[in-house]
Amino acid sequence: VDYRATVAPALGYYVVKNDRLKVKTESGPAFIFESLQGAGTANYLTVRLAEEVQWKINDRASIIQGMEYLPQVADFGNFVINFNLGLSTKITEKSSATITFQDFYRSVPAPGRRGNDLRLMSGISYSF
Repeated sequence: VDYRATVAPALGYYVVKNDRLKVKTESGPAFIFESLQGAGTANYLTVRLAEEVQWKINDRASIIQGMEYLPQVADFGNFVINFNLGLSTKITEKSSATITFQDFYRSVPAPGRRGNDLRLMSGISYSF
């Protein structure tokens, strides 16, 4: 993938929303602009279906999981799925450590490429 940009206005709804757990869904039309190595550029209309779960395990740790499914309207066999799962924990009152797993899946990858792009990231943040 040389680039992929998605424009997606959406409506969302919290299925669950309390102090410890938030579950939301979103949907709406979307438009994808992309350039794949060896396949050229493509711009197409999709439908965006997404969900996100935020679970505050305790006062120091939380898990965030999200997924979005973007099938091309003209060809539902051509779709993108973006998934992420992250764990964050406070080190001190002002600093946190985070580890995040991401999977970007393309059902029709560029020639010679795999459909999945996997990432495992970690970081430390400090708030002022």
